Order: sequence, then C-alpha cells, then structure tokens
Amino acid sequence: MFPEAGERPERPVSVCTDLYITKERLKTDELEELFMEIMRLEHLLRQWVQLKEKYQHLREGARLKEHMTDQNQSLAVRAGIQQAEGYIPDRLEVLEVPPRAYWYIERELYMKEALLPKGAFLRAYNLWRSNPKWYLHPELVNDCAGNGGCCGSDCGCCEKRVQATERRRAAGHCTMECDCCARRRGFHCVTFEEKEKAIALYTTTLEDKTHRRRMQRAYFFGIDSGTADPAPRWI
Repeated sequence: MFPEAGERPERPVSVCTDLYITKERLKTDELEELFMEIMRLEHLLRQWVQLKEKYQHLREGARLKEHMTDQNQSLAVRAGIQQAEGYIPDRLEVLEVPPRAYWYIERELYMKEALLPKGAFLRAYNLWRSNPKWYLHPELVNDCAGNGGCCGSDCGCCEKRVQATERRRAAGHCTMECDCCARRRGFHCVTFEEKEKAIALYTTTLEDKTHRRRMQRAYFFGIDSGTADPAPRWI
C-alpha cells in the first residue's frame, strides 16, 4: 500500500484542464473525446428544441395570411409568409419528432456523463452545472456571437432560454435551427447539404487544440482562460 523507502509514490493522472486531478486511469485523449461527445449531444438537444420552436413560429406566420388582406400586409410579413409556405410541411407529425429525438439523445447523454471521472473532477462539474446560467460564461457567449448566434445581437434569446424552455438541457446557445438567427441572416438551413455544412463548420472550429481546450474549460468547469484568475465563476 505504501511506497518503499526511496521509491517515488504513484502520482494521479492530470486531466486536460490541468487544474483537476483524478486517480482514475482515464487517458487525456479519451477524456477529451468524452468531452466532445457530451458537447455534441447537448448541441443536438438544443438543435431539436430550437427546430420545434422554429416550426411553430413559421406555422404561426403562415396562418397570418388567413387573417390579413393583401392591402395591410407589410413587406416583412409577406416575405415571412412566403418563406413559411415553402418551408413548413403540411403534416403536423413533424412537431412530434423533436420530443422523441430529445428523449433518445438525453438517454445517451446520461450514459456519457456516467463515464466522467469520480471524485473532485465530477464534483467540480456538478457544481458548475448547478448554475442554470452556466452557459452564459464569457467564453461561450463570445463563441456564440462569433458563430452568428443571438449573443451577437441585442435580441437576448440566449439569456431568455433558461425560462423559455421546459427542457432543462435545451437551455443554451443557438444552433443552425434557431428561428431568430434564421430571420436575421435571411434564410433557413433547409436542405441536407446546408445542414451538413453548418454542422461541419461547428466541428471545424473545435479542431484547433488550443481553442478546443479553452472552450472545454469554460463549458465543463467555468474556468476563464483569458483572465489572471482562472477559477470558476458564477454568472
């Protein structure tokens, strides 16, 4: 149990944050891969919920046509109606898909989180995530704005999602399905090719090792890499 005289004691493995120590034999690259999987799954959860919200908003816009005459339709509303007519499916079953997808992804996310190292590592993760506004960390806000999300405008959508959604894990930053972002940029990602390109852009930004680890520190522990005091901070 104890090291012999002159023998160096076994050191615990340092994880990729360089600030949290675990005694479990989980390699750094394996832990980083687990981080990426959790980030991907939470991104998918937000995407499905924002997709449902977008469908609902566009259907409401399409119904405006039934209650408005051509004379009092503004150009903006008319453009929104035309876009909704060409985008929204006629069948209401599409609104039932996100809850099913959310349920399956949430189960997979739980299994991934169960693989996180126990001890101080997991306590730090749970402490940071106990704050419902954890995702409003400056690093994550800047990343959302840089990717064209609502944090780059004054709409306040990301801040409101804590209260706006009933899905706890869906509260977070914008995805390609955000209706507010689509209206601001002037188009929706409709085709499979457009969606694939948007996902590729998201994953490409995380390929840079420095950027990826900076995002992971903020995402999982609230560590601000750009300040002299990198300790976790409450939002």
